[in-house]
Amino acid sequence: MRTFLIVTSLIVILAAALLYAAARSDHEFVATATENVRQATDNLEIRTALVRHLGPDAAHIRVRAQDGAVSLSGEVEQRSTQELAEEVAMSVDGVKMVHNFIDLEADSAAAGPAVLLTNVELEARDALLEAGVKTTLASEIGDAAFHISVEACDGVVSLRGDLPDQERHQIAIRSVEGIPDVARVIDLLEVAA
Repeated sequence: MRTFLIVTSLIVILAAALLYAAARSDHEFVATATENVRQATDNLEIRTALVRHLGPDAAHIRVRAQDGAVSLSGEVEQRSTQELAEEVAMSVDGVKMVHNFIDLEADSAAAGPAVLLTNVELEARDALLEAGVKTTLASEIGDAAFHISVEACDGVVSLRGDLPDQERHQIAIRSVEGIPDVARVIDLLEVAA
């Protein structure tokens, strides 16, 4: 009888342990599946924003998002895609930090403006354009310009930040599009509701 009680007790304890493990496993499975769906959704949202704002060249960018941190990698043809992808990713809700590991294709690095200018000269030209854009924004929309992040690369300018109203948004875009060295404006601005 005592052996029966011990065996029965062990079976009950083992069954309880298995049920607990199964319940925990189901919970962990659901949590993992939910996190995987969230990451896939974030990745898709960021990839969509990259292609929408930077064009087909951005389709080659790989995105990995987790808990607000995003890693971008891959190879692109245009220097502006390589440089401005970080700004586009930062404009997506929930993104807190971006690591840009995007490379410029070897053939692309030897073509275009890079043939005539060194990287230092290209960066200096971009910095001058950024300064000109910031000055223009300050003169056109006043203090609201301080809430705008400006990045420029090869004549492509991204504007990211918050503006208080639609009127200043339109003025900002029009004034930057009117700057002679600006080839294209990537509008990542949010307007207060």
